[in-house]
Amino acid sequence: MLLFGSSARAEDHIWSKQGTELSLVHGNEEIGHFKPIRVYSPDHQKYLQIAFKPGAGDGDAIPIASIIVGNQAIHLDIDKDWNDVEVLWSPDSLSLALTGGFNAYTNSTIIFRLTSNGPEEVSLDALHQDMARTYPPCKAQGADKDTCRIEEDGASFNYASVAWTNPSTIVIMAEVPCSSSQGGIMCQVEGYELDTRTGQIVNRMTARQLKQRWQNSLAFNLRIPTPPFWKKSASENH
Repeated sequence: MLLFGSSARAEDHIWSKQGTELSLVHGNEEIGHFKPIRVYSPDHQKYLQIAFKPGAGDGDAIPIASIIVGNQAIHLDIDKDWNDVEVLWSPDSLSLALTGGFNAYTNSTIIFRLTSNGPEEVSLDALHQDMARTYPPCKAQGADKDTCRIEEDGASFNYASVAWTNPSTIVIMAEVPCSSSQGGIMCQVEGYELDTRTGQIVNRMTARQLKQRWQNSLAFNLRIPTPPFWKKSASENH
């Protein structure tokens, strides 16, 4: 991929060796001389652009994400609280995954398909539901009662796009945040291959299988978590 802009760091990766990391944290005072960041698609016919506008008062600048195709700019909604984002184009240049986080132990991913009607966000509901069934937060031993109730749908777990197996299938790593509030399920990991056309899971992997098949694509050494610890009686779930 080609990178242009003063903050583009092609040598850095967070989650995926195939991705490109970009910083989204810049002060208002930098906007006047800061060039928008561009990450080109594999076919070089389009690019993701991150520009910045002033924040309220003396706050940080606000990142604005767009897909640029010719003279057309297509706005993308991204989490304004992310400090960094990693960009992962699909091989056919028709889909784009953005993974970001705002601290050292939480992150999420957004996947867009580019259609004739504009960008469509790929639903991750199937992943959320599978993780919630596999690691029900309020059944974990020692889980914080307030936290687990908020996270029962699985949407607040960590998700990162790490590779494309083909133009319409993406590999996603899912993780229970490594926080003591998660109790006996903290740091648990599953891997998924997701069909971005349907939002359906086409392959599910344990942490060990994910490491065996995709460690070469990961930007870090995936450690296999110890087995989860569950509450011993139904009464402990309340």
